[in-house]
Amino acid sequence: MSADALSWRPSAQRSVLWSAPAELSVAQRQAYEGALAPGIPVQQLLLDLHSGRFAGRYGPVFVDLLALLLAVVSLTGAWLFLVPRLHRGRH
Repeated sequence: MSADALSWRPSAQRSVLWSAPAELSVAQRQAYEGALAPGIPVQQLLLDLHSGRFAGRYGPVFVDLLALLLAVVSLTGAWLFLVPRLHRGRH
């Protein structure tokens, strides 16, 4: 490989040493079985729920509309809270 990693040439070493297969210990086998068990990690489930992908094709659109509705309700709530307070000072 060149210094700028833009060009390659074959290696001078022609033989490649591969690792040899080995048996796993009982503890290693149990650890891998637990890690590779079928299921959905909590993080992935929360990400799918938050993005709307959990609800299928139109889920993200629904989540976006729900977020827009939440923003409108928040703004109107702030408006209803602040406007009477501003008018009270004028009278």
